Amino acid sequence: MKVVSPKYDSSGEIVRKQTSIKTYGYKNPADCDDYDFALIDIPTDTSKYATEHILEFQLLKIFLEGKSKNDGVKWKDAAGKPANLCGYMKAYWSGNIRVNVDGTEGTPIEILPTVFPGRDNGFASEFVVLDKYVNGMKERVSTLCSQRPRCCPLT
Repeated sequence: MKVVSPKYDSSGEIVRKQTSIKTYGYKNPADCDDYDFALIDIPTDTSKYATEHILEFQLLKIFLEGKSKNDGVKWKDAAGKPANLCGYMKAYWSGNIRVNVDGTEGTPIEILPTVFPGRDNGFASEFVVLDKYVNGMKERVSTLCSQRPRCCPLT
């Protein structure tokens, strides 16, 4: 089952559209020994920055997989056979069932990620601009969490 995040603007595009977007980075990037990190002025060169979701999209996958694993088999799939949460969702959330939620039509699994910020869904103000290397480290921490669930407080 595949969950697709809404499209979002690059750091260069988003700073042009949201001229007061919060931007986080090193206070003194020229000093490699200074790790002070704070709200900074929007940079004119955004190549060292990334558009950042405050609510990390990977958390949805981590939550669903953890819930499925921890709850065990308590649902039924489309054939009526016992299934875990992911099996149930695959059968009923990503098939031919189409619903309309607040004007958005699709399968439940297509609609679920629309609550995350995206370019066209009204939640773009939830983005920030973040130093891209820090953002990369943050992404890797989330990935490690999903690879080592016993170490992650969310699973």
